[in-house]
Amino acid sequence: MIGFTILITLYTLLTLEIFHRTVIALIMVGIVFIINLILRYAPFTQLIEAIDLDTILLLMSMMMLVSIMSKTGVFSYIAHHILLRFYNKRSPLTVISYYF
Repeated sequence: MIGFTILITLYTLLTLEIFHRTVIALIMVGIVFIINLILRYAPFTQLIEAIDLDTILLLMSMMMLVSIMSKTGVFSYIAHHILLRFYNKRSPLTVISYYF
């Protein structure tokens, strides 16, 4: 029940955009750690050992690549050429991408 409450709070704060989503995520992680320490679900060392740094580094590097590529306009360029190629054909891709 505690996890469900935290999840609903997280999505509510993300939807309302009161703070930046990174700040909200860090606050919620802190709340989870504090609740875990108070209720003694698992020792702190076990929590730290459960963090997979390889996955975190992979996600961070992918986010940096996407951020750099979006600033250079690569995604707009690719979308433009896809639409040009399928412009006269009524495919689901053309219809969906036209409205977005």
